Amino acid sequence: MKVLISNDDGMDAAGIKYLVKRMAKVATVYVAAPDLQKSASSQSISLITPVTCVEVKMQGAEIAYRVGGTPADCVKMGLQKLSERGITVDIVIAGINLGCNIGTDTHYSGTLGAATEAAIFGYHAIALSADHHQATEFEYITDLCIHLIDIEIARYPTNIVININAPNLPKSEIKGVKLTRLGGRGYDDRFERIGDSDVYRYGGKPIDYCDIPNDIDVAALRRGYVVVTPLNIDSTSYDVLDDMASSDLFKEVQNA
Repeated sequence: MKVLISNDDGMDAAGIKYLVKRMAKVATVYVAAPDLQKSASSQSISLITPVTCVEVKMQGAEIAYRVGGTPADCVKMGLQKLSERGITVDIVIAGINLGCNIGTDTHYSGTLGAATEAAIFGYHAIALSADHHQATEFEYITDLCIHLIDIEIARYPTNIVININAPNLPKSEIKGVKLTRLGGRGYDDRFERIGDSDVYRYGGKPIDYCDIPNDIDVAALRRGYVVVTPLNIDSTSYDVLDDMASSDLFKEVQNA
């Protein structure tokens, strides 16, 4: 099996280093990751700014590229560079991110951006995140990912991203795995002025959703479970599409 690994925390982050070394025991691993921290990049790409790409050594990786761009740039560049060398990967894995990517966080996440870019290119994709910005516990989520790879490739189309989030807990303390929906994770957030300047810094705290059920990713993760959520890259609202198609009012608008 051939695996391309990327992330948004940068090539020197603890999560991707652990993942590369562990995956190298079961697959041929290639890496294309940002040279710097690129969190909250979503699926942005570099249209104006040139992108650097330097081949480097990385423990566990057959080939590794340090890319001066966004996570989506990294996936594009990595797949292109490997293709030029006659290499086709079986799956793209983004992570392990330091910090969870659940609920509405998924719209901002560079980790999900990298995985979604792979899915758009027609590759199977998995996104991995640990629920702490200084996470150190990666064993459970990595083992789960390895078990799920065969299922993902065999059963599901390439327009799906499997989003996995784990508590930053030792393997023995994790309660298990839950299949979940995305929750409505929100923040008490704002831009705070720095001194008397015209410069602001974004910050805030997540709202506590203590009363929602365990089939929501936000709740289950907070209660000690690893959460697995399949995400479709097709954002079409089919219910509304069908309703509009049958609406006399919309037909009047079409015929106006």
